[in-house]
Formats: sequence, structure tokens, C-alpha cells
Amino acid sequence: MVSILFDDKKDSSVIKKEITSQVELLKKQGKETPHFIALVISNDSDAVTQVKNTLESFDDIDFRHTMMEFEEMVPEFLIQAQIESLNPRNNIDGFIIKTPLPEHISEEKIVMTVLSN
Repeated sequence: MVSILFDDKKDSSVIKKEITSQVELLKKQGKETPHFIALVISNDSDAVTQVKNTLESFDDIDFRHTMMEFEEMVPEFLIQAQIESLNPRNNIDGFIIKTPLPEHISEEKIVMTVLSN
């Protein structure tokens, strides 16, 4: 399972390079069109719009993405449970996680949950 952190401090070209690299790797492994879940945990509509617009601007990369939005105060265990429920699915190849995460959610725990499958 792939985990990519979507950080405000990263230039979109760096994020695009990371996604492109992972898509190419997955295609070499036989995936036709990789599918990523973008997790946005924020009450800030600008953060959601930023992730959505950035991912849609990568039209030259052959991948699908689904945006999942959570309120900022969502408990960490619910995010982990959602990731765990999606991890076993054959049609999900990775997660793009919008950072920074709210203070009560551990980035390390979320990434480890993604990578645990």
C-alpha cells in the first residue's frame, strides 16, 4: 500500500513527482489505472479545494482518486478504522494524506495504519 503526504509546504511539482513515481511502479506491477484515496481531515474548505484542484490538475498522470473528507475533530481511531476498512480492497492502491493533521491525530499512526496492509 502506498502512502503519500500532501503537505502545504511541498510544491505541487514535488507531489506530482511522488504520485507519478508510485503510479509508474504500480503499473509495472500490473495495475492498469491505480486508485488512490485522498484523506483530508480539516474544517477548512480551502484545504479540501486545494487538494481537489491539485489532484485534478495532474491530468497527464493516469490514476483515479477519491476524496474522503473528515471534520477536524474526528477521533483518530475512526480515521484508522476507515483506512483499515479500505486497505484490503483490491481496487485501492494507496492513500494521499493531507498534512498537517489536527494535533490530536498522529501522522505516524495514520501512515503506519496505511502501510500495515
